[in-house]
Amino acid sequence: MAIEYPSILNFLEKTDRFEKYVNFKDNWDYSYQKLTLLNEAFEQEFGSDKTFSIVVAGSYGRMEASQQSDLDYVVLSSPETDINIDIIVKKVRGIATNLNIVLPNETGVFAKSYTKSELIDNIGNEEDDLNKLAQRLLMIMESKPIFNEEMFNTIADEILSKYLEYVIKEPTKEAIFLMNDLIRYFRSIAVNYQYNFWKNNEKWTIRNVKLRHSRILMYAGTLLLILNASKLREKKFEYIKQHFRLTPFEKVVSVYLDNNDFNFSRLIGAYDIFLGKLNSSEIRKQLQVEYDDRYKNPHYAELKVTSDTFIAELTRFIFSKRGTWSEEVFEYLIF
Repeated sequence: MAIEYPSILNFLEKTDRFEKYVNFKDNWDYSYQKLTLLNEAFEQEFGSDKTFSIVVAGSYGRMEASQQSDLDYVVLSSPETDINIDIIVKKVRGIATNLNIVLPNETGVFAKSYTKSELIDNIGNEEDDLNKLAQRLLMIMESKPIFNEEMFNTIADEILSKYLEYVIKEPTKEAIFLMNDLIRYFRSIAVNYQYNFWKNNEKWTIRNVKLRHSRILMYAGTLLLILNASKLREKKFEYIKQHFRLTPFEKVVSVYLDNNDFNFSRLIGAYDIFLGKLNSSEIRKQLQVEYDDRYKNPHYAELKVTSDTFIAELTRFIFSKRGTWSEEVFEYLIF
């Protein structure tokens, strides 16, 4: 059965500002087209086998992919199922190649798939490495199912319930467990960026602009849900559960709208410029400059401005909610 991916254009139908941001629309259309083709191909290939689910994250999970985007995906399964992940991965990669979709880094975060128990049962212990942390949180932050949506929904709900178990038991509590792991993941990305800068300097610019745009967006979407839930005396779990499957930008905009703040247009305008530049293979090549020469590059200089605008607006919005959101969540952002 085909999976539906509601358009952000429909989500933002309350405002007429969105249509002028052509990169948002074009990238959503491209993502929808490719995800639909993948879903149809997987249904044909794997048929009624519901022992695993295939889920995308990254630019496809955010519904902002382009021809330059690779397919970050994970195969989810339960520990009691006996499946050969390698065979599934080989088929997934073959289908993606036939659809002219760029394959992911074979040594990256998505190089290995984990069972549900590996992602959930040992959160925070010494075996909970960056790959497990990433795959677990991305189920909440920016993922979309492309095969077996039902299993994805079940596992994503279990992950969220694990993070919010204290909120479920005591609805007046804040979602601090989720916030702590969210912060841990985002800071891990920032530290890993520095390592990759030392290791592979010529690609630092693309990683840098992604860190300051799409990674910030990924983080902000879920963070704002946690912060906004704090103004509710009860039903915090219900609020987060209702919204966590939105794309990161939809999460951000929904929180802005819930607080009668329409300045999200500042975010959309800056982010649309970022998308437009990364959509171009030529601009990506031109962005490969030495660190000391970065501001001589007009594309990097403009993206530095858009990222500064993006971060400044999110910061303004968050601190404007002092007195609306609980003081406890503000304290936990720092301590």
